[in-house]
Parts: sequence; C-alpha cells; structure tokens
Amino acid sequence: MRTLSISDQNQMRRCGQALGKRVQAGDVLALTGALGTGKTFFVRALGEGMNLQEPVTSPTFALIQEYHGPIPLIHIDAYRLDDAAAAATLGLEEYFARPAVFAVEWADRIATLLPEERLEIYFEAPLPEQELRLLHLQAKGERAVALLEMLERTVQHGQS
Repeated sequence: MRTLSISDQNQMRRCGQALGKRVQAGDVLALTGALGTGKTFFVRALGEGMNLQEPVTSPTFALIQEYHGPIPLIHIDAYRLDDAAAAATLGLEEYFARPAVFAVEWADRIATLLPEERLEIYFEAPLPEQELRLLHLQAKGERAVALLEMLERTVQHGQS
C-alpha cells in the first residue's frame, strides 16, 4: 500500500483529472473513506479528465449513474446498500462486463462483487478542518499498478 499526501482541492482535482486522462475501458476504481473526505470530488475531477459530456454528480439516490464520453464512466455509490447481497440485485456483474471505467464509492460495502483487478483508494482526512487528504492506494493487477504509479508521479512532480 502506498500513501499520497494531497495538500488541497487543487491538487486533488489535478490528480483526478490526470487519472481521467489515462484510464481505459475496464479500469475499476474502488473508493472508500468517511463522509466528506473527497470521494465524489475526486470522481468529478476524474470525469473532467475523461472529457465526459456532462459533469459528474453524486449518485447517492440513483446508486448508479452513467456518463457518456470517449470512454463511458459508470459511477456507483454503494452508501445506501447494506451489503453485497443487497447490491447483487442491481446486476453489477453485467455492468462490469461493459466497456467503461468504473468509479465505485463505498466500495468496501460491495467488495465481494468487484472485479479482482482494481485500484483501491482509501480517502482519509486526518484533520477534518483542513484540506489535507491522505490517499492510501493499493493496486490489484497490472493496470492498477500503472495507474497508481502515474498518480504518484502526478503528486510528486505536479505532472498531469
């Protein structure tokens, strides 16, 4: 596991946008962390980097929101799901078979339903009154390793 220190919203936006420029169909981002730690903000920036046709909004009430662009983004918010059994009725296996990028908020609630290969990102706000965020990343699979390394370069060198 690797940890990135994100100093403010501008740096968080740059990271999300940089990732959005490099994702490919089939990439899965499993996002976890407490409320208000930046998961949805990060997915919005991801969408900006992916050149989506419309801005990303929080899918909390819809559970699954699809966005169109050069590569579609499927944004899943599992916050209201009690467990993987509740999520199984949504047909997630069929979703994950589609040629799209997947951003799954509250991924820990449906971890058993996620594809094995994924980039897991845990968002932490050690001092909630400040903008500092820690992103704890774990890559599962070669694509996820490549995305993690790119995010590290983005944070360390300000590249995008």
